[in-house]
Amino acid sequence: QEWDTTALSDYGRKDLTGQTGSAGGILIPTQQLDEIMSVAAPIGVMRDGATVIQMSGRAVDIPLLDQTGTGAADNYLGGISVTWTEEGAAIPASEPKYRNAELRVREVVGYTVVGNSLLKDVPALATFLGGQMGFPTAIARAENRAFVNGSGVGQPLGFLKAPAALVVNRTTTNEIKFEDLANMEAVFFGESPMWVASIAAKAKLLAMKGPDSNPAFLWGNAITGTPATLLGHTIKFTDASPASGRGELALVDRGYYVIGDLESGTTLESSAHEKFQQNKTTFRIVKRVDGRPWLSTPITLEDGTTKLSPFVILNT
Repeated sequence: QEWDTTALSDYGRKDLTGQTGSAGGILIPTQQLDEIMSVAAPIGVMRDGATVIQMSGRAVDIPLLDQTGTGAADNYLGGISVTWTEEGAAIPASEPKYRNAELRVREVVGYTVVGNSLLKDVPALATFLGGQMGFPTAIARAENRAFVNGSGVGQPLGFLKAPAALVVNRTTTNEIKFEDLANMEAVFFGESPMWVASIAAKAKLLAMKGPDSNPAFLWGNAITGTPATLLGHTIKFTDASPASGRGELALVDRGYYVIGDLESGTTLESSAHEKFQQNKTTFRIVKRVDGRPWLSTPITLEDGTTKLSPFVILNT
């Protein structure tokens, strides 16, 4: 329903611009919805498909094969090797390398203070703060930003900063072309590839053409619309990725990203005592989680030069 704000102003009630008339319109009762309107947050791109571990304590060590410093022929399995021999011949020793990847819980928190009178007048407010569009969604967005682009200092390490990531230089500055996708596919390692792109990259992808022999639109058209896949792989858009430049497009296998959730999960608590003298209630949410890519370095193939990675990032 559209309100006639001019008429309301004439009767004395403040309209949407704050103007007030001179009659008795302020006495007209208004209706308030039982729910608070808000914008739906995008779903995180990394958690669904990542390797998730339930943690019972503050930290957990994950034993891994270490590809760092191993020979090209043995790099794939961290130094584990086998040899063809004649029957009865001595068997060469294999020297695998191991390391620990530590997950240590980080806290992402939220806090707000609400007047008790407001809570009484707007019963939906408490439900909103603890519901899908309140603190839990804010926590999920912060978690998603860290899983994609986190520094690893006081927060999870994002895949864009993974030691095992490979960076592919694009063929044309500020553009995304078919050749860029082909070059990224060529060095990808993993069984479940997924594209992760910034929101701003969608326009570049829609303008992308195929190779010279088939210059038709490669991704999306006016008839079928924008697809959910790119070169046959799922594509997800997120504002956690840089809007442009390095990392606006990446090809990842989320199975090589490990997330540690503390078993106590997310806690949302309220207290009427902290601000009792001011007649206010405080709300606090805490989630304890960590995440990081667990592969230590790109995989080097037996030719000694070709490198592959489950995290392939388009460069500037």
